[in-house]
Amino acid sequence: MKWRRHLFEYEEGVAVTFMEEISAYPIQRHLKDNLLWKADPSGLYSTRSAYGLLSNQNRPASDGRNFQLIWKLKIPPKAAIFT
Repeated sequence: MKWRRHLFEYEEGVAVTFMEEISAYPIQRHLKDNLLWKADPSGLYSTRSAYGLLSNQNRPASDGRNFQLIWKLKIPPKAAIFT
């Protein structure tokens, strides 16, 4: 796999982890890619379904840790706000 640019030092570990995770999935050239959002029965993403997923009181991680994690990520502020 080629990256569009050279990776920064802090990105190298993430790239290795990513490559290890996707190596378990073989590329099937005869099949069309398909996007599926599992948090909604329709399979389509919506802000409402994402909010419901993050604020679901039945999940153990619903105490705000998800949002704390987002703000601690080393990503541009614009991306954190969008997330």
